[in-house]
Amino acid sequence: MKRFFAALALAVLLASVAATAGQAAVVTRSTFHSDFTYFDPCTGEDVHIIGDVTFLTTSTVTDNTISGTMHSVFIATGTGVTSGLNYQETVVFNRSFQTSLQNGEATNTTRGVISVIAPGGGNNQYSPFFLHTTLDANGNVAAFWFELLGVSCR
Repeated sequence: MKRFFAALALAVLLASVAATAGQAAVVTRSTFHSDFTYFDPCTGEDVHIIGDVTFLTTSTVTDNTISGTMHSVFIATGTGVTSGLNYQETVVFNRSFQTSLQNGEATNTTRGVISVIAPGGGNNQYSPFFLHTTLDANGNVAAFWFELLGVSCR
């Protein structure tokens, strides 16, 4: 887990490398393909999901610090492994980050919502979440808080 968050902080740093001290915000946009299977608690089956996630990152370098925001939208379709039914999934999140260029200390705060639309009544999943991490200068996780704010089937 520690390596994941260190890699995430490094990715944010690399996305911001074009900025120099005192520059205006640098905006980057990237899209990645995703293909995985997950368990849908509202329908009780595994769902094979395929889609693309788009990241829009704004970052600024000032006084040996990189700070900014990241907005992500994942739009996908899925197929129930057991039922063969079609699913639509959307995951949206917003992240704020700050990383020291002197010692590597970093903080990331993310808020998001997972929405899965499935056939039938009461099968639509709605799951808001919150994630906060702090890394110390050695890359160790100094604080970690993840909260799934409830899964509701609508």
